[in-house]
Amino acid sequence: MQVHWLREHQGAGKFAVELSADEDFTKPDLMVYWVAGNATLTDPLPGGAVLLGTFSSTLLPLPDTVARSSGQLVLFSLADNEIVDVSKSFQLKDSTK
Repeated sequence: MQVHWLREHQGAGKFAVELSADEDFTKPDLMVYWVAGNATLTDPLPGGAVLLGTFSSTLLPLPDTVARSSGQLVLFSLADNEIVDVSKSFQLKDSTK
């Protein structure tokens, strides 16, 4: 899977994320969540997980609260009720400009 970070303007503005995967990557009903912090995640999702949208969306805008905190992206299959993948913990920079 590939993750691309986008910003409204170079060095300023709101953030968004774009996800893509090889054609043979198939999991049913994939949703993208943000989980604050650096937790070791297991099924099910933690209560504070923030839904960003579906994996098939071309662009997922990030709420300001997500852009200002450290955390992880989580792919979750609704059909299988399981966490499919988790990113490394990270924090976006200069999100308040």
